[in-house]
Amino acid sequence: MANQWLRLWHDMPTDPKWRTIARHSKQSISVVQAVWVQLLVSASQNESRGTFSILAEDIASALNEDEEVVEAVISAMQGRVVDGNRLTGWERRQPLKEEGGSESANPRGSNYVYYVYDRSNYAIKVGTSRNPWSRVRDLQTGSAGQYELLGALKTDARSEKALHDALSLSHQRGEWFKCTSALSQLISKTKDGSIQTLDEAVAFVSSLPVEDHTTTVEIVATTKDKDKDKDKDKEEKETREGSRSVSGGKKQDRTITLKTYLDDCKARGEKPIPDDHFIRKFMVDSGITDEMAQVAWLCFKDDHTIGARKAKRYIDWPATFANSVKSRWYRLWFTEAEGEAKWSSEGLQAKRAIEAAREDKAGGEA
Repeated sequence: MANQWLRLWHDMPTDPKWRTIARHSKQSISVVQAVWVQLLVSASQNESRGTFSILAEDIASALNEDEEVVEAVISAMQGRVVDGNRLTGWERRQPLKEEGGSESANPRGSNYVYYVYDRSNYAIKVGTSRNPWSRVRDLQTGSAGQYELLGALKTDARSEKALHDALSLSHQRGEWFKCTSALSQLISKTKDGSIQTLDEAVAFVSSLPVEDHTTTVEIVATTKDKDKDKDKDKEEKETREGSRSVSGGKKQDRTITLKTYLDDCKARGEKPIPDDHFIRKFMVDSGITDEMAQVAWLCFKDDHTIGARKAKRYIDWPATFANSVKSRWYRLWFTEAEGEAKWSSEGLQAKRAIEAAREDKAGGEA
C-alpha cells in the first residue's frame, strides 16, 4: 500500500525553478506550486510511487482553473521537475519508510553539511543532504543562477540548525546567508580538514568576533575546486540510480497513448491490466463486481482511444486506470453503508449501451 504521507523540502516555497516554470508557462508562481502539490500527492498515492496519474482536468477542477492553464504548467515542468509522468528526484526526497530516532541519529547513513555559493545573488546556502552534488544540480535545474559547491562536511547529524543559529547575524532567508568573513573562514577550514565535525564547525563560528559575522567578503572558487566538483558530479551522474537514457542530448519522452499501449500488450501477449495488479484486489475488497470492473475498463478504453481523452499520454496506463477506478471518474457505482457496490444510474446507462453494442455486433455477424 502506498504511504499515507509525503515530504516537502525546506526550500520548496522559494525554489527558483518555480519562477522559471511560471515564466515559460505564463502562469503565476502560486498556480505552479499548487499544480506541483497536486502532482506530489498523486505520485505518493500511486502504487508505483513517484509516478503521477492524475489528469490535468482533475487538477483544474480542484484548483478552479482552466485545464489549459494546468497543461501549460505541466508542460513547462517537463525536463525540470518532471520526466513524462515521473517526478524527478522522487527517490531522493521521498524515502519508502519514515525515519525514526532522535535528531542526532541518522539510520540511513551519514549526511553532509554543504556550502553552496549563489554567484548571482552573492549568498551562501548552508544545508544538509546525503548527496550535496546532486543538490547543486537540483538548484541549477531551471534556474538562471550560477551555483557552486564550495565545500561539504560529513556528519551523522540530520539537522544543521545549530550552525544556522551560530551564523544568525548573517542570515538572509531560509538556508541562505551573506558571504561573510566568518563563513569564508569556516569553509576554508572545512576544506583543509581543520574542521571535521559539525560540533567543531559550530564552536569555531561561535568563537569569531561579531565583525567577522557582519563583514562581507568576495568568494572565489579555485579552478582546482571546480575541477574536483566536476569530477565528483560526473561520478555521481554515472552511478545515480534510475538514470534515464538520452537521445540527442534530450530526455526521451516515455509517455505513450493508450492505443499504443494496447497494441504493445497485444504484441507481447500480455493483459493490459496484469492479473497481479493491485487494482484487481482493490475492486474485490471494495465490493466492485467483475461486471462493474469490465464496464469501467470499457468506458476507460473508449474514452482514451476514440473519446475526448484519446490524445492523452502516460507512462503507466494500469496506474492511470487504477486511479480512474479509485476516483470514480465515470460514476458507474456507489457504495452502500454495508460496503457493497451498487450500480448508479450512469453505470446502468453505460452497461446497457455496451450490451446494445454487443447485440448489434452479434446481429451484424449473423
